[in-house]
Amino acid sequence: MSKIAWLHFDYITKGETENLAQITAGIHLAAENGAAYILTPELAVQGYHFTQQGKPYVIHTDLCALLQPVLQAAAQRRVWIFLGCAVRDAKDGQPHNSCLVIGPDGGIVGRHDKHLIHAPAEAWSMAGTANDCFDCGGARIGVLVCADAWYDENGAALQQLGAEAVVLSAAWPPGCGGSPENAWERCSRASGGKPVLVCNQTGFDGRMDCRIAMSAVILQGKLALSYVSPQPAILLADMDFSTGMLAQQAFTVLPWEEGKR
Repeated sequence: MSKIAWLHFDYITKGETENLAQITAGIHLAAENGAAYILTPELAVQGYHFTQQGKPYVIHTDLCALLQPVLQAAAQRRVWIFLGCAVRDAKDGQPHNSCLVIGPDGGIVGRHDKHLIHAPAEAWSMAGTANDCFDCGGARIGVLVCADAWYDENGAALQQLGAEAVVLSAAWPPGCGGSPENAWERCSRASGGKPVLVCNQTGFDGRMDCRIAMSAVILQGKLALSYVSPQPAILLADMDFSTGMLAQQAFTVLPWEEGKR
């Protein structure tokens, strides 16, 4: 069994500096509670509406400089981290809405760039085209970002790549294309019944109400675990990636007090 943590925090009302501080603190607390894999939502670093705040912003190329506290925490705690982050590609300069995979040595293993772009909030980004799967500590894990799960072909492609589970980094409350759990269940079925691990977020910035957004685990095409609350929390669950089985019927919930560390 591997312990997984979901950092179901409020990111959308904060900026890059605050979000990086709470992510780093969350990594340490999750690791202290036994987590080996730590998930964050879509655009957890910058906040989903970071380009619409009327403030200057930078989409970074030098991720090692930007993410130094997170990379150090990964190496110190020897954990895998799936980090929602805006990225400017170092080769072609194109910006992407991405999920980074960070290894237990503190290095960036790779990233998945979101395929489906929603304007105006994501108009700054270029659509990705690749389906991405990574070997993560003995588990082969596919990665999607939010609306990527809407399209069955993405789940099917991850099955072809040998994914044992799918991590979905999301900013997806109800009402954005219907009930998101319907898409997540379809994604699981399309991937051959593989677990879909959805890390969503809470918070309300006047544009999108994530206080009603769900973090979840989908097993064999059906919702198995869920958490919805205006209160931020670290969620924990134990999973056997080789069988896709959970050790519990509900998340273990660690209430999160901002600025506690």
